[in-house]
Amino acid sequence: MNRRHTDSNRFLSLSLIIAFSFSLTAGADSNTPDPAWRERSTGLFVSRPDVRLSREGAGIAGEVELKPGSGIAYELAIVPHASKPTGIDLSIQVDGCNLKSLDYSPDDSRFIVSATAVFGKDRLNLGWRKRTWQFFGHLWDGFPPHGIRLTYAWGCGAPVGSMFRITDEETIFVVAGKDDAGKRIESGRMTDADFRAAYGRPPNGPVTSLVVRLDRPSNEKGNVKLSFEVKPASSPL
Repeated sequence: MNRRHTDSNRFLSLSLIIAFSFSLTAGADSNTPDPAWRERSTGLFVSRPDVRLSREGAGIAGEVELKPGSGIAYELAIVPHASKPTGIDLSIQVDGCNLKSLDYSPDDSRFIVSATAVFGKDRLNLGWRKRTWQFFGHLWDGFPPHGIRLTYAWGCGAPVGSMFRITDEETIFVVAGKDDAGKRIESGRMTDADFRAAYGRPPNGPVTSLVVRLDRPSNEKGNVKLSFEVKPASSPL
């Protein structure tokens, strides 16, 4: 084996180790969660938009004009309520959507704004081969938190009110779509009830984090203005 080939293999191995470490950090649980929302990357070669953020209590709100090729995510670790499951209150207004998003495709769906409830203690037995393929797929678009995820999204092609499994461990709930451009959409979600609807059983543990994601792919045309407010809430028993 020549030296150039050896060096290439070393570089590839180092890159995979760094990426794997990043994936563990992005999805790690914490015994003492920081109450602040933490900023996350949405993938390689994605520019960071200038979001005007405001925070009140455990919630997060923001206004932004998303340019093509820009995106950002915010994550909040949650200390579960002693007696009630966690819900999510959403308030979103967008003046457009990602027209080229294939909402049903795990590889080609790009929701302009979404909020995800993560059940970090609940995972499916997918086997190491499938986990490995998922790992390499996430190198480009960023690593999701570990666990089963319920994502409430502003879609563009899927019907409003629809629910569908986009990957084994992620279910999409479409709360608004193309015809809702310019409208203020408000929704209160009971995550335990939504989990039962998606998986036919109660979750193995509480919601451990919330993730808000803003995404405007580079193949879209024009800027889109949006505002959002997301906060955890105690769902009624």
